[in-house]
Amino acid sequence: MGKKANIEFHSSLAVLFGVKKYADALWKVVEQRGININLRHNLIEVKSDTKEAVFEHLDTKELITRPYDMLHVTPPMETPEALKENKQLANEGGS
Repeated sequence: MGKKANIEFHSSLAVLFGVKKYADALWKVVEQRGININLRHNLIEVKSDTKEAVFEHLDTKELITRPYDMLHVTPPMETPEALKENKQLANEGGS
């Protein structure tokens, strides 16, 4: 067997994943594994000396500090302007 882990997922988005098909599949995994989901939470600071991550709730502006043992961070991503503007390479959503 393995060790029980307390896994939290924080995202500044209002959805688990931007593509509904994949979001629906991911919600099943989240429920099966007991992952704590925190949407509309923007990472604003990492305190590496105390192993704490500070998030701002984008709706309430509340600051939430969470301890961590391992932290995986992905920066915000979007389609580059050159692709967004080229209608032959991107759809109406810029993807």
